[in-house]
Amino acid sequence: MLQGMDNLLAQDPQLDPGNTTGQTNFWGDCLKEGAATLSCVPYLFQNLITAAFTLAGSIAVLLIIWSGVKFLLSHGDPKKVEEARTVITYAIVGLVLVLLSGFILSTLSYVLSIPCIRMVGFDTCK
Repeated sequence: MLQGMDNLLAQDPQLDPGNTTGQTNFWGDCLKEGAATLSCVPYLFQNLITAAFTLAGSIAVLLIIWSGVKFLLSHGDPKKVEEARTVITYAIVGLVLVLLSGFILSTLSYVLSIPCIRMVGFDTCK
C-alpha cells in the first residue's frame, strides 16, 4: 500500500516532496519520506475549509437558480410561488451565513492576533 503511495507521489509533481519545479506543493512541506506528519494538520484544515466554502457556495447558487426556474414554471400558482420563494430565501440566508462565517473567522484571527487562520488560510502556520 505504501509503495503505491510512493509511486503516486513520484508521478505527480504537485505531491512530490522533492519537487524542485517551483510549483506549490498541495501539502506544503509537511510530507517526510512520503508520509504525512503532524505538520500536515494546518494544510488539512485549509483544504477542508476551502472545500466546504466552495461546496456551500455552489449549492447555494444552484438552489437560487433552481428556485428561479420553479418560480418561472409556477404559472402564478400561489402554492408553487410560495415554495420557490421559500427555497430562494433559505438559499440566500445560507449563502450569507457562509460568507459571514469567513468574515467572522478572519476578524477573530485579526483581533486575537492569530495569523495562522487569517483569510481562511492556514498557510502561515509553522
